[in-house]
Amino acid sequence: MTRPVGDVLKGWLDRAGLAKAAGGAMVVAGWPELAGPAVARHARAEKVERGVLVVRVDSSVWATELSTRIPVLLERIRSRYGEGLVKEIRFVTGRPRQGAGRRGADGPGPGRDDRSGPWPDRHDLASVDLPPEDLEKVRSFSRAIRDEALARAGERWLTATLKARRWLSERGHARPGEG
Repeated sequence: MTRPVGDVLKGWLDRAGLAKAAGGAMVVAGWPELAGPAVARHARAEKVERGVLVVRVDSSVWATELSTRIPVLLERIRSRYGEGLVKEIRFVTGRPRQGAGRRGADGPGPGRDDRSGPWPDRHDLASVDLPPEDLEKVRSFSRAIRDEALARAGERWLTATLKARRWLSERGHARPGEG
């Protein structure tokens, strides 16, 4: 019997302890559709941490306006991603803070955005060596997927995720999506 790939991935993410991080990343990535294109031009989801979706808005006017829409936004999130992933939405105003990493005093380096807080870029990830237990997670994940192209894409995603977690952990930061 063949199981849908979504079920295989969900089961694997649950067992690997990555389900909350993946769910948070999906909420952040899906924000423009959840909020609508007009809102998304003025409000950008940044992260889900401990059940709180943090959304950066252009101004306090946008924060006030969107705060009236919280019940609707939470319902959209629950209907799409399930109960319990996001319990609260917090709006913060202004430009994202400049984080650590390779960003200079004049702002982000070439090709880098100005996202809040430290986040590893591809050069940072390339410097991270995964321990054998993480490499086994990647292999196990890949073996669970029958479609070869999807398995390879999943390997790249999981490898990057595990390397980012390790990179952040080595610098004393909480893992993204933990909560």
